[in-house]
Amino acid sequence: MNAKLLKSAAREVVVYLLCSGAVFVANATLYVAYFLVTRPKYTFLAGNTFVVLMMLAQCMAAFWYTCVRRSNGSAPDLPAFRYATSCVFAGLLILYGLHATVFTIVERSVSINVLRYLSTGESRPYPEIEKNFIETFVLRDKGVCKRLDEQVHLGNVSVDHGRYALTERGMRTFRTLDSATKVTADKAPKNAVSCDAP
Repeated sequence: MNAKLLKSAAREVVVYLLCSGAVFVANATLYVAYFLVTRPKYTFLAGNTFVVLMMLAQCMAAFWYTCVRRSNGSAPDLPAFRYATSCVFAGLLILYGLHATVFTIVERSVSINVLRYLSTGESRPYPEIEKNFIETFVLRDKGVCKRLDEQVHLGNVSVDHGRYALTERGMRTFRTLDSATKVTADKAPKNAVSCDAP
């Protein structure tokens, strides 16, 4: 492989990474602004909707710019369209990864609740930590209500006269997730701390 070809390939990779990074930064800025302004009730659903709408809008803009806008009658620039949409997908994939693994999990996390409670610097006994979790995450923040409401909106749960039941779709979702949790289930370490200890 000659040096000129290698240099050209390296330049293409750098340009692609810069393009994808710019798409990520622009969309992450919009994502944070969107969440700060709207404070959506359903973080996961709102984030998914945001990412899908951004993808559609940016792919349509890329299509218009590379294929439709051409006023001189020349053929659409399909390689440029593929390149632009590839950058859009790469940038949004990184954003979706952050949305699914950081932003959504932080909002739902038992660990964050426990760490927040312990962040005062005081040591606390297990029963007090558990009581705080129930009082804040479950009762004050209505954690169970939020999750049930979200599952109703997703179509996994139906509600009739205040009674909740799994739909067929919900049963399929449960079976899929349940089989995944069996594979990834936490195994207690040999020297695990016992929460029941005085």
